[in-house]
Amino acid sequence: MSSENSSAPLVRPLQAEDTDLLYSVFCGLSEWSRKKYRPHDFTYETASKFTGEGLSEKGCRRFIALLREDGALQAAGFCFLYNMESETPSLGIAVSDRYQRRGVGAAMMGHMIQTARAAGKKGLRLTTDKDNIAGQALYQNYGFVITGEGKEDDYLMALDF
Repeated sequence: MSSENSSAPLVRPLQAEDTDLLYSVFCGLSEWSRKKYRPHDFTYETASKFTGEGLSEKGCRRFIALLREDGALQAAGFCFLYNMESETPSLGIAVSDRYQRRGVGAAMMGHMIQTARAAGKKGLRLTTDKDNIAGQALYQNYGFVITGEGKEDDYLMALDF
């Protein structure tokens, strides 16, 4: 693998011109991945909303992860912090299937934790399906612990700073 293909993912705030990039992340999610990450539809309309009016949505910060591949930046993942007005916001994370296990999820987790700490938050919360073993391993690597069970077949997890 060339050095151009092994660069670290870049995580940055979602911007108005990112509609096509975000939609490419949505399109890169398998049906299984879409079921694991279910807070919204995976349509171009949703991508347009997030890169339009969603940029100023109170209490929500959205980010996109880019990975250099074949000399060009490719959209590899999407994540968000929600309920930022609380002491412990919630997070969501999705990595396009072809970019999984390449450090994209880790880069997004690190970025969201750093963002929450910089905003003076006391911790983070998330919900994950019980059969999302890879996701749980990622979250636990960052210090999240299971704190209970959700309404569906899922776990509630928390990270306290």
